[in-house]
Amino acid sequence: MQAEASRGAGLTFHHSCVSVPPITAESGVNLPKRSHKRGGQLVDPVTKMPGHLLRRCHQIDVAVFLDECQGFDLTPPQFVTLSALSTYGALDKATIGGIAALDRTTVAVVLKNLQERGFVVSKPSDQDRRSTLNEITETGLATLRDVLPDVQRVQERVLSPLSDSERAEFVRLLTKISDANNLLSRAPQRTPKS
Repeated sequence: MQAEASRGAGLTFHHSCVSVPPITAESGVNLPKRSHKRGGQLVDPVTKMPGHLLRRCHQIDVAVFLDECQGFDLTPPQFVTLSALSTYGALDKATIGGIAALDRTTVAVVLKNLQERGFVVSKPSDQDRRSTLNEITETGLATLRDVLPDVQRVQERVLSPLSDSERAEFVRLLTKISDANNLLSRAPQRTPKS
């Protein structure tokens, strides 16, 4: 993101798909004053920027996930880790991080918590004794199966303002953005080699 200053008039933010104009007296936008009326509407172009909106949607998604899945005491990273182990079998930490797009520290904390709950066990790799593989247990599989309806409700609640066609388009666009910018992430998503 580039920003250029306009003489005391605010900032212009440029994105490849969005340009938010500066707030100026000439733009017809009333600048917020320190002593504005209660209930008055403030205009802040930053809150309509894609990055800010994505962050807000992430916050909302996590809150809804924790609400719907509270009976299981799982976090989204724990859920995606169990899902990866269920799908791909025993995996090392780096591979789990790649599939789930989680950094090394987060993977280590998530696995420790899942192991303490008996959802995952660790064992040395048969191919490389220096490597540790993590495997989902029967208890972990049962929890994953039981939580899936709640996770589906999370998706329904988060996407409820959208029509079916808007939902499909929204997911398509999110996928396009995340795929195109994957390598910019602290923890890029990587599909395991067969």
